[in-house]
Amino acid sequence: MTEKKDCKKSFRCTQKEGDFIKRQVESYGVSESEYIRMMVFEKSASKLFDPEVIQLLRKLEWDNLKIGTNINQVAKSCNSKRFVSGEDVKRIHQNQNLLNHKYDLMIEEILRMQNE
Repeated sequence: MTEKKDCKKSFRCTQKEGDFIKRQVESYGVSESEYIRMMVFEKSASKLFDPEVIQLLRKLEWDNLKIGTNINQVAKSCNSKRFVSGEDVKRIHQNQNLLNHKYDLMIEEILRMQNE
């Protein structure tokens, strides 16, 4: 269970700093609160949450959803006792292998960024 966030903090910044935070929040796709918590509490957040990594994670999430759709279609077919083709199973395996490869590339990229 996640801890309740009931302690509110506020701070002042210049318009330029505020604009910078806004751009960062938009590029990371998180709330201002989440972005500030990442920057304060995550030592390497600026490297781990690089916009390129966020974009890659979103692509991987989309690919994962597509695979989930294929799996659901096969499961529905099995549950209705319809024929499941070898092509269906092959497509799922191909998509899963592609997703695994993309996860490997993402991990390599994150490790490379941390070592810079």
